[in-house]
Amino acid sequence: MLDREELRQGGWTWWGGRRWLKFSLVVAMGFAGSTVVWELAAPSWAGDHIGLSTGACLLYLLTDLIWVAVLNVVYGIVWVSEKLVSPSRVDRYRPRAYSVVVAIGAGSWPAWLAAVVAAAWFRRR
Repeated sequence: MLDREELRQGGWTWWGGRRWLKFSLVVAMGFAGSTVVWELAAPSWAGDHIGLSTGACLLYLLTDLIWVAVLNVVYGIVWVSEKLVSPSRVDRYRPRAYSVVVAIGAGSWPAWLAAVVAAAWFRRR
């Protein structure tokens, strides 16, 4: 069970710190990995490829930071939504919600790139 102090703080002691950092790193690594796969393995008809030059990597880094910021808003929404859960269920809610939000964060950019390739495939036909 949670103590009164943690309930009063809204759970930031649970959601913050290492968990937040881990989430942000998972999102950033998912973005970086899919970007490299996109540039090296996606077919040329699937979209614009700008390569992995220094300028392109800086552009990808900027896009990655924006993507991490957007998904951190989603992370914050999950943290705030904890207030809708009854205090007796918070212990079960937190690990489940954290697992879901990390999976969404890790898979969001690869899913977007897959959708781009699929849309290009259907346009090509």
